[in-house]
Amino acid sequence: QKALKAVNGHKAKEELDTTGKLVVALPDGDVTLLPEDVEVTMAQTEGYNCQRYNGVTIALETTLSEELLEEGFVREIISKVQTMRKENGYEVTDHIAVGLKGNEKLENLVKKNESFLKDITLADKVTYGETSGHEKEWNINGETVTLSVD
Repeated sequence: QKALKAVNGHKAKEELDTTGKLVVALPDGDVTLLPEDVEVTMAQTEGYNCQRYNGVTIALETTLSEELLEEGFVREIISKVQTMRKENGYEVTDHIAVGLKGNEKLENLVKKNESFLKDITLADKVTYGETSGHEKEWNINGETVTLSVD
């Protein structure tokens, strides 16, 4: 058991897969283990999600960077604006004005990504700190903001 703990798991799995056996060095001599002698399990590393299927292992990094978090907020705001467009009977080709108030953090994120929001929502204008037209308060990922479409 001590000898197996000292073995590099990736190399051991590779050896089992390619040769059909694993040779472990013990003080009294080498021991040969067959696949049915060992149980190989995949350990999850923090920040990654690993899955194995038909001999293929895929690892996805699940740590969210500041850029991904920012993009998530902006996309949620866009989603809320699109919902408001629909609720208020706007056609998909109608140009609108968007307003935001009540959350400086979200206002700053939209300012940084204003052209993206305008492109997606067909907004000709975005105002900050004030709203006009149809307005609604939203909770976006724990942040409260009032949005308007006009």
